[in-house]
Amino acid sequence: SAPSADETLEPQEVRDARAAAKKTILKDAEKEAVEAEKLAKIAKEKVKSAKKDFKEAKGEACATRPGGKILCLRGLNVGY
Repeated sequence: SAPSADETLEPQEVRDARAAAKKTILKDAEKEAVEAEKLAKIAKEKVKSAKKDFKEAKGEACATRPGGKILCLRGLNVGY
C-alpha cells in the first residue's frame, strides 16, 4: 500500500522554518527593489535636469546660427 500523505511530509517545524526563511528572503528582496526604485527616480531627475540644461544651451547657441532656434543650421562637427 502507498504511504499516506502524512508519512511523506517533513515535520511541521521543518516546513514552518522553511516558510519563515523564504519570507525573510522575500522581505529583503522587496527592500532592495524599493531602494533601486529610489535610485532610479534620482537618476531620472538628473536626466531631466541635464536635458533641460542642454535645451537651454542649444537654444542660446542656435540663436546666432543661420535659421535661428527653429532650424539651427550648423556644421557636422559642432557636437550638438
